[in-house]
Amino acid sequence: MTEQPRSYAAVGDAIGDYTVRVVTGGDAARLHARATRIRIIADGEAFDVAARLDPTLVTALIDGDTNLLDALLDERLELRGSMPAVQAMLDCITAFVAGTLRCHGTAALSRQYRTRFGAAQ
Repeated sequence: MTEQPRSYAAVGDAIGDYTVRVVTGGDAARLHARATRIRIIADGEAFDVAARLDPTLVTALIDGDTNLLDALLDERLELRGSMPAVQAMLDCITAFVAGTLRCHGTAALSRQYRTRFGAAQ
């Protein structure tokens, strides 16, 4: 997201002081933002909000094939945490998708992701 510093900052602002655990395709990571710098930290037990994403959801959101509400209703996205933390995560995903659409490197990264997770091309 360094191609789009405003979008990167929006993702960090959305996360705020929350630690987020993200699981997709069997991979898990914890993210934390501080002073507009997003860090991936060792996965562990402590987190404020947990997000489980169907691996094909990322590309479906980018392609406009679904939205966050439908993803939640279809159980392609699961969020657990306090209401403020869940809202922060929804804002984070929205900022991430908006920023991704503006990045020049998205096309190549999207092809790699689709190949890895078998998402439609």
